[in-house]
Amino acid sequence: MAHLDFAEDLELVRSDIVDVLLSGHDHYYISWDNDKVLWMDSGENSEKVGIMDIHMRSYMKRGKKRFEWESEMRFVDTKNIKGHPAIVAKVQQYEKYLKQALDIEIGETKTQLDSRRNTVRSKEATIGNLIADAMLQGVDADIAIANGGGIRAKKIYAPGTMITRRDIQTELPFGNVVVKLGLKGSQIWEALGKRVSQVEQNAGRFPQGFRNEFQMEPKSGSWFTCCFCGDWWTTFD
Repeated sequence: MAHLDFAEDLELVRSDIVDVLLSGHDHYYISWDNDKVLWMDSGENSEKVGIMDIHMRSYMKRGKKRFEWESEMRFVDTKNIKGHPAIVAKVQQYEKYLKQALDIEIGETKTQLDSRRNTVRSKEATIGNLIADAMLQGVDADIAIANGGGIRAKKIYAPGTMITRRDIQTELPFGNVVVKLGLKGSQIWEALGKRVSQVEQNAGRFPQGFRNEFQMEPKSGSWFTCCFCGDWWTTFD
């Protein structure tokens, strides 16, 4: 099992290191059988279950035990899968506990919050600023940067929505920690440039919370031209 991007998966498949690869990350649907390696990726968000059936038999050849297989791979919509009773009971047990711990209102949003993928990975988002502001207050820093790709709920909160602990957990599920460190302006500039460099691919590295504005100039090799820090514009020399 792996969590690699497509290029790394392909390299692993071609290396003859593995016989069966179940991977993810890129959210593709892949079912590959080249008579040497079985490879399966099953999309994202548990929308479908990837099922791989392998039928193997062993035989002796020239005094050595050999194997051959036949495979069948298919994708099944999770809406059509009935939960196993024992697992359903266990999930309900956890959900009862989580309901008590997470369904607690912590505040009301006065403005719309948009955590959809195309928003948080391509432009300044109010929810990204909210998260970064919480980081700033938590560690008493001058600036804060959060990965847009770490904001995960993909939803819109209308003005007046009461935000709960469950909402926060859904938006920030990974358990990341805030790191405070001292950096030169040139280092911050370089980091921001790299973070916006794949904005056209909706890369998760996109920086949220820095109130940054940038001009895309890929032909010149310069993507990040200026940014807003506090009440002033800077080029970070």
